[in-house]
Amino acid sequence: MGFEHPDVISHYPPQIIVGKQVGEERVILTEENESVIVRLVEVDCEWMFSNPTGAFNLSVPDKAFRQPNYSVITYQQFADFIKK
Repeated sequence: MGFEHPDVISHYPPQIIVGKQVGEERVILTEENESVIVRLVEVDCEWMFSNPTGAFNLSVPDKAFRQPNYSVITYQQFADFIKK
């Protein structure tokens, strides 16, 4: 969408949004001594490319922007207001 939609801010390298974990975590490496235990863990997560516009992200269009007066505005309401 980033190269197709005029409102999306171009960015390189492509940014991603990491979602919820969908699999079990796997311990890749464990190192320990008397003071600390360090584990390298791999997890499978949902993800998608980010499409930021400045105040909104078109990858998550249902996420509203909270204004200073405690009202919220969606991207669609914002786009309709700008077109007027």
